[in-house]
Amino acid sequence: MNYVWALAINFLAVFGLVRFAPGIAAAYSEPSPVGSDLLFAAITALFNASVFPVLILVGIFPTKLKLAVLNAIISFGAFTLIAMIPFGFQPNPGGVAIGGGLIWLISFLVSYFQMRRWINMHRPS
Repeated sequence: MNYVWALAINFLAVFGLVRFAPGIAAAYSEPSPVGSDLLFAAITALFNASVFPVLILVGIFPTKLKLAVLNAIISFGAFTLIAMIPFGFQPNPGGVAIGGGLIWLISFLVSYFQMRRWINMHRPS
């Protein structure tokens, strides 16, 4: 899985969760503006998709634990920050936990598959 696919999967996951999961990111009767949803999804996806490439560029060997911790910090941090700063939508604490957890799981799996592909490509023959 290359970076463009990782970015697209992360973006669609965040945007879909924020836009179409009522009660997690916004109240049931209040749809949030699409612009703020797009911006939040793009920024969160960019950071989540960049975890593995940044580890490689910095020269740190990626492991499952490193990917899990860094993706958790980004996912939960993004939802916590958006809960504190009113920007389009404002999730409640349960929404932060559920949204951060779901996005963490998806971003970790994407990073893990990137890592597996990279290790298989760079394995000595």
